Amino acid sequence: MAGAPTAVATVLVLALAATGCGDDGGDEGRRSDGAGDGPTSASTRSTTSTSTRSTTSTPGTTTTPGTTTEDAAGSPTTPGTTTSGSPPPATTRRDPPPPPASWTATCPTPTPSPRYGCRAVRGTVIAIESVDPDGDGDLHVIVRERHPDGGVTLPGISVLDVRPALRPERDPRRGEWVTGSGPVFRGTYRQKQVQTDVFRVWRP
Repeated sequence: MAGAPTAVATVLVLALAATGCGDDGGDEGRRSDGAGDGPTSASTRSTTSTSTRSTTSTPGTTTTPGTTTEDAAGSPTTPGTTTSGSPPPATTRRDPPPPPASWTATCPTPTPSPRYGCRAVRGTVIAIESVDPDGDGDLHVIVRERHPDGGVTLPGISVLDVRPALRPERDPRRGEWVTGSGPVFRGTYRQKQVQTDVFRVWRP
């Protein structure tokens, strides 16, 4: 509990500093101390205040008494904005153009699937599993298909199981176009997926 009063005191000090209450008290004390000095003290404070504001001007600019350097020089430009104060135009990210239809993998393939048959998949990568938990070196690619009837695993979503012999030198990245075809089997979690006999990544 020893830290609680210290934390509360810190918050109170920050709050007073933000609202300026501490400065008001100091000004009041100074006014009280100078009350007996008469008109000479008041004029001295006025002259000193005017001189201080005049000497804080930026070289090369003329500061009129009663104005600050910020008033004379203008507001600084905030980083990330133009001189007019508006943010810079946002860059639009464009998806890569789709590959030609002739690039797409087709069925049938050499490996049969008596129960679910062969499926050809074409779409963009959502995610990959580069390291297969069972240790067989397969690459799993989750693909979003773009045509209405697509989707082996879920509506519009297909999982491609790519064996080591078919893996490209660099794994596909999110957003890249891929295609694959092969027999459909059940995966570890009983999900349907394509065990690819053909797999390609579109890199023009």
